[in-house]
Amino acid sequence: MDRIDLARIPPHVRRSAAHRPDVSPHVLELLAADPDPDVRLAVASNPMTPPEVLQRLAADSVNRVAARAGIGLAVSHILFTNERSLV
Repeated sequence: MDRIDLARIPPHVRRSAAHRPDVSPHVLELLAADPDPDVRLAVASNPMTPPEVLQRLAADSVNRVAARAGIGLAVSHILFTNERSLV
């Protein structure tokens, strides 16, 4: 697969893509490294963002991104724990 030059895609399009529930985990991973904190915040807010991406975002230098990623990690942990207890 060719490397995507995210800098050529307008920030509002990257933010929109990061919010989509059907975006691939690979794209979310790429967008998690975006220089625009609003794009990273959208990735952290997406319920489909993989936990390992949320883990990286939880250490983001922008507090609101880090906080949102932390919430996402907590929610995924609760859901995973509850799912396991049902089995």
